[in-house]
Amino acid sequence: MTQAATADQAQEHVVSESEVKRAVAAAGLGNALEWFDFGIYSYMAATIGYVFFPSESGTASLIGSFAVFAIAFVARPLGAFISARSATRSGATRCWPIPSS
Repeated sequence: MTQAATADQAQEHVVSESEVKRAVAAAGLGNALEWFDFGIYSYMAATIGYVFFPSESGTASLIGSFAVFAIAFVARPLGAFISARSATRSGATRCWPIPSS
């Protein structure tokens, strides 16, 4: 492959700087919101355990609350792995429920 052909292929995949900034800002905002959600859940774990996991032992309620937290924490990378494999095999447009325009 010549350098000219390689340069032409590279030009096809160029993204503008404003699109990159927008994507980075959106990813950062989504990540911040998710960590905020995890932070609030862990801060309120005792109350959530008391309300949603009633038991004679406060420790058992707290363990139930943190078990749900652990499942959510593990489910994120597991879901990303499954989605990535699905997108690789069948194409990204078939993988996502909401089509992007």
